[in-house]
Amino acid sequence: NFFKGETGLVNDEEQLAFTLKDGDFGDALEVEFEFADLRGSGEVEVEFFEDGMLIGTQVYDATSGIVTADLDGESFDAVKIGAVDDTAFSLDAFGFERLVVTDSFDFV
Repeated sequence: NFFKGETGLVNDEEQLAFTLKDGDFGDALEVEFEFADLRGSGEVEVEFFEDGMLIGTQVYDATSGIVTADLDGESFDAVKIGAVDDTAFSLDAFGFERLVVTDSFDFV
């Protein structure tokens, strides 16, 4: 068996990556993760990216089953979430609070 740990759980050697596509919505201000299974200490690390550049990293306590992650109002277009130390997890749901893109024209 080449799997470390249990199948379906993210451990300290793995990350999940989410990249937002352009379209009707822009960058995100916040991401929320709901955990289906959480083992160990319950700490997760979220990395925030803008145009491929790492702009911030935060460690969160996920023992409540939900983590709402943000960078104090700074927008981002991609995130990675991973387990810290002995934590292992699977996600039940996730969602982004995204900025609305509007085309505006000033008529003279």
